[in-house]
Amino acid sequence: MFFSTMKPLAVGATKKKGSDVVIYCVDAKHGKTLWKHDLAGDAKAPSSYAYGFSSSSSPTPITDGKHVWFWNASGRMGCWTVDGQEVWVRAWTPTLGRPFNKQYEPIRIGNTLLNVEPLGADDPKRREDA
Repeated sequence: MFFSTMKPLAVGATKKKGSDVVIYCVDAKHGKTLWKHDLAGDAKAPSSYAYGFSSSSSPTPITDGKHVWFWNASGRMGCWTVDGQEVWVRAWTPTLGRPFNKQYEPIRIGNTLLNVEPLGADDPKRREDA
């Protein structure tokens, strides 16, 4: 079983936002953690912990049985083998402020991964909601 959570807050932390997640592979039968890794996000795009709709860990990981892809909605995505070996990690720029890129699920079609990424601020096709 694969999943991600927000990176735990430091004891006594007063700031309840973060951009880093922890990715996990857990044996579904016994509950034993088989491996885990950090998947840092962009510190300029933090999400609240226990936010009502989503967080940086919201996108669900997907697998083909050999590889597993994880997303950090605060601006990072990556591929690991199902045994926990990192294959690649890629940074991308999430929408800053509101609305933010956290209400989506990644899609894999064949060898293609679809990820919601906003157009750059200087792109003439980009528009801001009024």
